[in-house]
Amino acid sequence: MTKPVDYSTWTKEQLIEKLNKLENLPEKELTTKNKPSKEFNWDKYNFRFVALKFAYLGWNYNGLAFQYEPTPLPTIEETLLRCLSKIKLIKEPILETEFSRCGRTDKGVSAMNQVISMKLRSNLTIEEQQDPINDDKEIDYLTVINANLPPDIKIHSICLRPPPNFDARFSCKNRHYKYLFRSKDLNIQAMQEAASYYEGEHDFRNFCKLDGSKQITNFNRFIYSSKIKNLKDDLYYFDLIGTAFLWHQVRFLLEWNMT
Repeated sequence: MTKPVDYSTWTKEQLIEKLNKLENLPEKELTTKNKPSKEFNWDKYNFRFVALKFAYLGWNYNGLAFQYEPTPLPTIEETLLRCLSKIKLIKEPILETEFSRCGRTDKGVSAMNQVISMKLRSNLTIEEQQDPINDDKEIDYLTVINANLPPDIKIHSICLRPPPNFDARFSCKNRHYKYLFRSKDLNIQAMQEAASYYEGEHDFRNFCKLDGSKQITNFNRFIYSSKIKNLKDDLYYFDLIGTAFLWHQVRFLLEWNMT
């Protein structure tokens, strides 16, 4: 073994000369060879189906849904799934996770209670997962995931045992949207009246952006509640609750209401 150098005996000039030599070395000569990383053994673990509820600020993202084509900004799901893959809670490819979302949001849109369901790696056997007494032995999913996510995405609750046949998309009973706006130069009373006409089941094909790749033939959607509400002073919001919405439907409804 090489004997360690005692730099405390070196003169100032010797130390400066040594630093200059190090700075001029190629990067590969400055780095030591790392041991090859040991491949993660997935066969040692079980998986469990969970539901996650999370919040995000959407202005730094290209919408929620994972895209297989490049996007100008990352998507929320891309960021989340990369995180889960990095900390070995899911395998690649992501399709093996039985992933489902309760609804999409567009570029720049934020959410407080988005829900996804998927399979995550577990510390427990299949039998142990069924008994809540073992929950303290399970991976601390919230702490581990949030520690590796950016600060504008946060998981805030988890259901370790969703109901039988639960699916974040198809089990969702309603979606709730709120769009903030200023009341300057707007007739709020007229907007409130117009918003009420959206309630009930209607054909909204003229209030959406058509997506040719999905071949949608049914444009009927049911809206439980459509209101214009005051938040504070001249700040109002369009409050919309419905079973499901077409692509860009919420934006189209609001824009039409403000004209």
